Amino acid sequence: MEIVTVCAGYSSANSYLLIDEETNQAALVDPGGEANELIFAIQANAVKVCAILLTHGHFDHILALDEIKKYTGAPVYIHRLDNACLTNPEFSLMTLAGRNDTFASADVLLEDGDTISVGTSTVEVIYTPGHTVGSVCFKTDAGIISGDTLFYESIGRTDFPGGDFATIDASIRCLYAIEGDEKIYPGHGEPTTLSHERKYNPFVRQR
Repeated sequence: MEIVTVCAGYSSANSYLLIDEETNQAALVDPGGEANELIFAIQANAVKVCAILLTHGHFDHILALDEIKKYTGAPVYIHRLDNACLTNPEFSLMTLAGRNDTFASADVLLEDGDTISVGTSTVEVIYTPGHTVGSVCFKTDAGIISGDTLFYESIGRTDFPGGDFATIDASIRCLYAIEGDEKIYPGHGEPTTLSHERKYNPFVRQR
């Protein structure tokens, strides 16, 4: 699987195309940027988007959701505990941006351990609450999309409704327990690796 980063929109949030190279099918993760930039990336990579995956329901990761769903016709996936973010602008923090946008409920509600087929590739759902009650990471054979759970030498905020430091600490330690040195693609900022974060992350360091 190939991972293509598209950084655009509010807070320079990262969106990702997860591309199955055998079939040119793709999943689009977190359409929070400008819809036209995301559509350009889809066209430039000549892929068919078969799934829209949400790491969590905060507004800066879903702002282009309706336009991308209309363009691709793909179903939307989110963890069941964050589905309310799509229909409630207070839960999505949309009101912090001075907006009142709402969206339809997701087509598929995720649980820990679920798998999503993208062409011949498989995306695994890892439930990682703490930033929100329904935050997830998506594990592929090319790396882990960590949303706002784990960043380069940082972690997701826990001062929003549904956030909790002890919970995100436990979630990140579950990521650290994954064997090998997975590459981490966060919701904001540059990529990192599990080995780097285990050693240098000042918020959650491997014991």
